[in-house]
Amino acid sequence: MLNGTNPSTPSIPVTAGLTRVEHMKILGVTFSSSFTFDKHVDIICSRARQAQYAIRVLASHDLRGQRLHDVVRSTLVAGLIYSSPSWWGFAGAADRVRLQAVLTRIGRLGYLPEDAPSIDQICSKADKALFDSVCHNPDHVLSHLLPLKKESVHALRPRVHDRVLPEADELSILSIMR
Repeated sequence: MLNGTNPSTPSIPVTAGLTRVEHMKILGVTFSSSFTFDKHVDIICSRARQAQYAIRVLASHDLRGQRLHDVVRSTLVAGLIYSSPSWWGFAGAADRVRLQAVLTRIGRLGYLPEDAPSIDQICSKADKALFDSVCHNPDHVLSHLLPLKKESVHALRPRVHDRVLPEADELSILSIMR
């Protein structure tokens, strides 16, 4: 311990005019300093309640069936899952339950079809679509971050990806899982 400071937290000199923040909105997603997304979930649930009112008005003006479902998917559901690949993995179980409750409420009111997918299925599909896009498009902005392709001479079962997994070290999450 140096001068009474905790060695695990880096000391960053405070420059004039800079302040430390707990939450920061980046491209519409509210990030927390502790990488929890409860504040972001609060915001999108609040927006969903506002959108639900607007959808209720549309439904009262005889917008029904597939057209209503399309409006709900393109407004309310799209707002719920906006940029979900960036935050869905960090969302806690309580946050996921709250988001599913919004979809359940909308479905109960008849604004979504009965066979509508869950929030987990929707976000998993968006995550897979992003991963596939990065894997299959060498010009994608994230493609250079992928590990190298693994060449196999064996006819093995199909895998989710054809990439080499990085070696585990003491700082990697992979070392904990082994």
